[in-house]
Amino acid sequence: ASVIKRSRSFRRRLWLVAAASAVPAFAHAQECARIADQIQFCGTAADWFPFDDADASSAASYLGPDGIVGQVYVDDRGTADGMTIDIYLLSILQDQQSLDLDAPLEVLGHAVEIVDGQEGRSLILGLQSEGRSGVMMLTVQVGTDHTARFVTLSERAATFTPQALAHRAFLDQMRVGDGNG
Repeated sequence: ASVIKRSRSFRRRLWLVAAASAVPAFAHAQECARIADQIQFCGTAADWFPFDDADASSAASYLGPDGIVGQVYVDDRGTADGMTIDIYLLSILQDQQSLDLDAPLEVLGHAVEIVDGQEGRSLILGLQSEGRSGVMMLTVQVGTDHTARFVTLSERAATFTPQALAHRAFLDQMRVGDGNG
């Protein structure tokens, strides 16, 4: 089964990234919000404002600093089902034809990331949609009964440092368990 559901949302999200600077920041504190049985978001709306992205198959979507969009996807397959980080990342790269892009994804880099004390692996991908150039940073973490994908999407800049810092900040808001509630 495909880990990426067919969607026109990349075009919409790149537009949203460009328009997000007009969204006001909200300063109220936010309790941890359960995204899935295994994942909670523990940030404030001042930093990552939750929004409903009707076009996306994500479990949760957020608007972050500088118009960066953060999303969390959860698949109910984990190591107990034979899922590995390598299999998941390979399927994302192989499934790119299901994305509504102008050109193939460009792999710009990779890294090991820690999410709530647990190791994951990240890819930095360049993408083109409707003449806009974007960067998608995604971190995959596989648990016993789930696979989580944490994604940030932003317009492409001369350096990846601000995007990498925002992605790290997004990951720092996550609390991950292994399905035990």
